Amino acid sequence: MRFYVAGGCCEYGCNCFLLEGKEYSVLVDCGAGTGGEERPPLLTEEQVSRVRYLFLTHSHRDHGGSLDWLWDQGFQGKIYLTAETEEQLGWQRVSIHVLEINEPSNNQVVVDELLTATYGRSGHCLGSVWYLLEFEDKRIFFSGDYCEHSPVYQWDPASGTRCDLAVVDCAYGDEKEDGEGMRRKIQRRLEQAVWKENSLLLPAPAVGRGVDLLLLGMGCKKEVPVFADKKVIDQVKKLYQKRKWRRCGDRLLEQALECKDLDCWNGETGILILSDPQLAAKESRKLAEQVWERQGNIVFTGHVYEGTYGAQMRSTGKAEFLRYPVHMNWEEAQKFCKRNDFHKIVLNHCASRIAGAEGTICMKRGDGIEI
Repeated sequence: MRFYVAGGCCEYGCNCFLLEGKEYSVLVDCGAGTGGEERPPLLTEEQVSRVRYLFLTHSHRDHGGSLDWLWDQGFQGKIYLTAETEEQLGWQRVSIHVLEINEPSNNQVVVDELLTATYGRSGHCLGSVWYLLEFEDKRIFFSGDYCEHSPVYQWDPASGTRCDLAVVDCAYGDEKEDGEGMRRKIQRRLEQAVWKENSLLLPAPAVGRGVDLLLLGMGCKKEVPVFADKKVIDQVKKLYQKRKWRRCGDRLLEQALECKDLDCWNGETGILILSDPQLAAKESRKLAEQVWERQGNIVFTGHVYEGTYGAQMRSTGKAEFLRYPVHMNWEEAQKFCKRNDFHKIVLNHCASRIAGAEGTICMKRGDGIEI
């Protein structure tokens, strides 16, 4: 069997991995380029024609943003994903198998006589999962975007897993600070803005850390209005209904639903949660400039892609960056791998090779290995 990287290694975005078996191929994720890029995965029509099954880890653009492109290349297979991911994508052109999440954990589907998929919640966002695929006598693990320290989203720890190859999230590379430290920094920044009576704008994906940031804002010691747009509020409502996907309790989410609609913000001091992480929309840019003109602050909490309005604001000193943790760094990924028995390890989401990452195979778009 051959493992091929169609995107997602030594680059940000475009996560897409191909398992080429004797009978057919399996694809895990089909992401698009991020920021201003529309770059699809590096797959030929011939490679696509052999894909019988596509497994999606979650709905974010860098993991599922090239589905239309895949269809145009002739894909006619079946897609495996959670109900939450299906709803977020709103994409129903081909046969879809919705994966059920059982508790505590007995999540497995026999796809056919050659392929069995075990899966679990990955702690990244509503609907996100990891996969262990047993395909043609090989075992291959895909972490998806993986986070074991989320205070909001539930995860199923992958431990004691033996496999021939593991593709492991290491988006934060060799950064030393752990998730708890990152969260404390953002909490302090929120408190600082509140006490100085400055507004603070936090652009973030609604599906994912947007809810985390809303809960942080609602928990500030000094009472201050918290505003969120409709997409973020809608995610809080969905999370409230879906207990199996969350770690936080009912009361915390009920408090979050008491936040104000961002459309009602009139310039007063407040914490503003906006579901546009790169400030791509015209209305988002206008809001950011209004916050800046009123001596407020804009803080990005995830990767800001080159060529975006967010990157422009950072480069001109109008915005700060404080990471909110939704992935793993190398230290966390290393501990994760040691809890398992991975024969070969490939790191994804890393922009470049990590110095000292012994035991891993450095791959990039277009590379393939036998497993």
